[in-house]
Amino acid sequence: MIRKLLFVSRALPFHSLGGMEIVSWDLARAVAQQGVEVIFLTTAVPGRERIFAQDGVTVHTVEAPPGRYSAEWWAQSQRLFRAEYDKRVDGILSVSAGALAIANARSGSSPTLLWQAHGTAWGGFRSHIREMRPKALVKAVIDLRHVAQDRAYRRFDGIVAVGDTVLRDLDRQPTRFMRGRTSIFLVPNGIAPERFRYDASARQNIRARYGLDGRRIVLSVSRLHRQKGIAEGLAGFAFARRTDPTLHYVIVGGGPEEQALRARADDLGVSNHVLFTGVVPRGGLNEWLSAADLFMLTSTGVEGFPTTMLEALAAGLPLVISRHLANERVPAALVDPDVPESVAGEILSNTNKTGSRASRLPKQLELDQCAASYIELFSSFLGKPS
Repeated sequence: MIRKLLFVSRALPFHSLGGMEIVSWDLARAVAQQGVEVIFLTTAVPGRERIFAQDGVTVHTVEAPPGRYSAEWWAQSQRLFRAEYDKRVDGILSVSAGALAIANARSGSSPTLLWQAHGTAWGGFRSHIREMRPKALVKAVIDLRHVAQDRAYRRFDGIVAVGDTVLRDLDRQPTRFMRGRTSIFLVPNGIAPERFRYDASARQNIRARYGLDGRRIVLSVSRLHRQKGIAEGLAGFAFARRTDPTLHYVIVGGGPEEQALRARADDLGVSNHVLFTGVVPRGGLNEWLSAADLFMLTSTGVEGFPTTMLEALAAGLPLVISRHLANERVPAALVDPDVPESVAGEILSNTNKTGSRASRLPKQLELDQCAASYIELFSSFLGKPS
């Protein structure tokens, strides 16, 4: 029986609101709610005690620069594991490479150590190469260097893929060779659907606040980065608006591409019909999901398993997503993001016209199911030789 788990990550939502940070923290809370003691080892959190409790999870920080990998992080996380957690927990979940130093410190009797994979270096390399931009090519070189480091997978008892795309990349060469005999498991990301349930009053209020009454709203939520495909979404939206002038595009998020995207909207002649909200706290996302009529994710890069898709489903929204994000568990219209006619056609066909906003999220993608799967997976290793 699993009684205590150690989660390890360089960053949590206390540091930044990235997808990986949100996924791992939500999972830790959900596991704790199922009766397992959870300790989360991470870097220093400014303004917080070295050890503090939040939402049923104990957060144990080390003296290392907040939110990033560093020599201090590797040394201090390994030291703390040896001093306080080796043989005192039933399992360790490494969020990406967070527990790499711990993997080097294990003995034959140490607890099970699993790597939670949100992507692969080879997948990142292929994604950056496709961009063919100077910055992307530099990142591709960095990713290529990391491919050789994927031999670190062999130091873990198993690798957990958070989505089908990651699972395929882990089983594709050269990553398959790098991981050796380390087993891979699929546990898709999950969300708590009640947090994103459709709210009719929120829909009315936010539409009135922004002058969007009578509009059919297409919504995207992401960091404004080139690989998120917002530029492609804008092109498809502009094409669709030729047919339906009631369409309005709301883009939630911030990032380095915001000014370029604003210029792109202006070039396409739709800047008066596009709203950039900036970063919205996660607690306020439900308002925009409720206000929208369609959710669009025209990502051009490799994605693990974006929880924004699941949040939109929980709010009862139809989805238009890039073809490479296809997942048999996720009901969605698939598009080629670089073909505006394809994007526009699915916008026009799928914008919610029925008024029904019941959740469309499959049960197996709910957070409590995800947490139970992790507990079951760790339990399956109990009693096995390391």
